[in-house]
Amino acid sequence: MTDTTSELRVERLLLRAQGLDERAGRRLARLIAENLAGDLQVGTGSAAQADLSVEVAARSGEAIDETAWRVARAIRQALVGSGREL
Repeated sequence: MTDTTSELRVERLLLRAQGLDERAGRRLARLIAENLAGDLQVGTGSAAQADLSVEVAARSGEAIDETAWRVARAIRQALVGSGREL
């Protein structure tokens, strides 16, 4: 059986997160990347996705790791909606 997938590379992740300082923002970005790592694959020959935008509402008092999980889930869902394979 031949592997027909290639890696999906996220070159830039831009977050707009109100109420987070730089350190917390970096942690959130790292946790989102960790949540996505290993999950995302693109079928061979798929076109590049120039931009993907998702919006996730803040939840007061939510732990940063839960927020990261919800953002990663929104990204997965948006990729599926754009025809990407997960």
